[in-house]
Amino acid sequence: MNYLCISDFEGTLIKKDGSISLNTINIINEFIKNNKFIIISESSINELLNFINKYNLNVDIASVSEGIIYINNKEIKNELEADIINNIINKFNEYIYTAYSNDIIYKYQERLINLYPKIYKISNLFNSSSYINIVININKNDEFRDFLNNNNLSYRLIGKDKNRAFYNIKNSFNNKLDIYDYVINYYKNYKTIGISDSYNDIDLLNKCDIAYAMKNSDELLKNNIKNITLDTNEKDGVATTLNDICHLK
Repeated sequence: MNYLCISDFEGTLIKKDGSISLNTINIINEFIKNNKFIIISESSINELLNFINKYNLNVDIASVSEGIIYINNKEIKNELEADIINNIINKFNEYIYTAYSNDIIYKYQERLINLYPKIYKISNLFNSSSYINIVININKNDEFRDFLNNNNLSYRLIGKDKNRAFYNIKNSFNNKLDIYDYVINYYKNYKTIGISDSYNDIDLLNKCDIAYAMKNSDELLKNNIKNITLDTNEKDGVATTLNDICHLK
């Protein structure tokens, strides 16, 4: 069995002073020989990069606040690349009424002039964007949603009438559940281990195959999660848990 450990950062993996012990480093390095480990945190991506570089940890990281994931040393941003936008447009061009974002307008409509008066109609979408809104023929609604799901795109149905469906589409990593969905799709067939010290992560932990609340967690989390780590973050709680599950030493 291969595992993917999803760990919170502050209050879970690191001590109050921001450090981790040599024992934790050794256990994680042993764990990732056959498994995967990702830190998901509200901390900035630079803070997380500095941390893993300082301790020479070859693990994945994700910053919720910045919408950036580093997975297998590859940066994945919270942005729709131009080729993704073009793929959507090309496949459904015949059925799109209009598409627009902060710097793109496709199939220009007069009503958009009030929203984006300085932007002109364009026929090719060369710009990446943090999002795109698309109004599509309602008859293509199901096929369109299947296409978005198959391409791991986050979307929201803003509204619809008898003729049209209005979507907001983005590559969104602005919450831990979005990051979780992306990572488990990237690492298929891994059993997930979730570890955190905060009840704010309850939804994430509930999606994991095995969930642990840190011994130093708030009582609300410990009352709602079956497994509690034997040790706190100050005493290598994450390392102890991984060792218990995988018998690393």
